[in-house]
Amino acid sequence: MENKTEIPKLLLLDDKSKSAVLSVAEVVQLEKRIEAEGTGLFELMQRAGASVSGYILHNLEAAHKTVIFSGSGNNGGDGWVIAGDLARRGYHVVLVTARSAAELSVEPARSAALETTAQGYATLTIAVDPTEEELAAFLDEATIAVDALLGIGFGGESVREPYRHWIDAINREREQRPALHVVSVDIPSGLLADTGKAARPCVAADTTITMLAPKPALVLPSSKQYCGTVFVARLI
Repeated sequence: MENKTEIPKLLLLDDKSKSAVLSVAEVVQLEKRIEAEGTGLFELMQRAGASVSGYILHNLEAAHKTVIFSGSGNNGGDGWVIAGDLARRGYHVVLVTARSAAELSVEPARSAALETTAQGYATLTIAVDPTEEELAAFLDEATIAVDALLGIGFGGESVREPYRHWIDAINREREQRPALHVVSVDIPSGLLADTGKAARPCVAADTTITMLAPKPALVLPSSKQYCGTVFVARLI
């Protein structure tokens, strides 16, 4: 395996943090401003993925067996970047997705997924729409599960399939096997970023790494059961 790269700077979000909390609309505006200033969304996605893979590599010794749940939007694009980062270093990764890279339409997620797929990493398994038995086997063997399904753009009272089933599987495995460490990207899937309301179901993470700035839900005491320990990745 390659030597671990320097971990991207992460800020622990706790009661003493003074980080400005941004709503979803404010984050979108911030991203547009960053892009206008010369840092494209694809580069931001690369940095977001690196912040999570860097955390895993430097803080979670059991990274050699990781399963990543990747949605079809840009939160899922972060998942593809994380998978590539870990696989490039020789770690065994399973990426669970409802769509292949070629079937994705949202950018820059599609470009990130195509780039990861094109590398042909020997230690990366891409599982498109796995069966229930396959999903159970992936989770049973995993020491880390990464939730990159929905992100801050999610709204609603319930999660659609297959993500609903996947979230239930993650939570069930975490409850039955505490050794499994669940990391959510930006926000636990199913948690509404602006209000802190939890949809049915909602990922219960051990660690959440949020991008650019904390979102309102992440600072609410009621969200602690879903977010676990929260870090902010500045990215810029």
